[in-house]
Amino acid sequence: DNLMRTTFIAVLISVAAAPAAAQLPVPAGLQPGDTYQLVFNSSTFRNGLSSNINAYNNHVQAAADAAGIGDTLGITWKAILSTGAVDARNNAVVGMNTPVYNMNAAGPEKIADGFSDMWDGTLDWFPVYDENGQENTVDAWTGSTTAGLRATGSTLGHVSGTAWCGRPGFRDNRWVQFFEPSTSIFLSVYALSEIITVTDADFDQNDLVSGDDFLRWQRGVGANGTLATGDANGDQAVDGDDLEIWEAAYGQGAPAAAVAPSGTEPSGGLVWSVGGGSTSRRTAYHA
Repeated sequence: DNLMRTTFIAVLISVAAAPAAAQLPVPAGLQPGDTYQLVFNSSTFRNGLSSNINAYNNHVQAAADAAGIGDTLGITWKAILSTGAVDARNNAVVGMNTPVYNMNAAGPEKIADGFSDMWDGTLDWFPVYDENGQENTVDAWTGSTTAGLRATGSTLGHVSGTAWCGRPGFRDNRWVQFFEPSTSIFLSVYALSEIITVTDADFDQNDLVSGDDFLRWQRGVGANGTLATGDANGDQAVDGDDLEIWEAAYGQGAPAAAVAPSGTEPSGGLVWSVGGGSTSRRTAYHA
């Protein structure tokens, strides 16, 4: 009991010293272990003169970083556009069956059910929110066909001096191909997050992530588990990953939520907490 009490106090001290977390929208209805991706239309603008895809990836990553949803959370964002060397759909990769949502701060709206739906020419909803969750109707550079491939002669940085841009206020193919302006003008850039995995650290489901939840984790650690016994990430095991998720979510109550990118391949143990419009206390992690 003394060891448990000492461990509990040490964890609480470390959690109390943690900085405030950033916020991301969490789609309603998702459960621990579910995955999704987010799209924003950058509030920052740039020209389309560069043929280097990294120039655009750096642009959207910088926008995400400034909004607190990028480097501080360990989330990578990629530009949804094509240069002469890279197709949009291969640069910003949508999971085969991973739903994609916009960044509406009032509640994310699903724009596609996965890879095929993203590139079939019609979206389910509008990609019209920026990295801060605010509406942004400024056209976005795409340089792409409606299938997410390089548009011949109209990619970013092409010698023609023009490139396709899309209009986020449309759900049909015009979200990708609206018109071809001069690449010298400044427009937004669409961005796609890496895959995000939803988790929940409110093990007792009382709408507050607290010390009681830590004690549930401590009693269940090392065993196969459920949410009630300390499994925060839905992998049916109670382990250190679940503790880090609890630490990141500590102190949150409904309607707080949290998420973290899982990535398409294992990439380490980075964990964080964010808030957003949901009715559960969620965190997430790099798988």
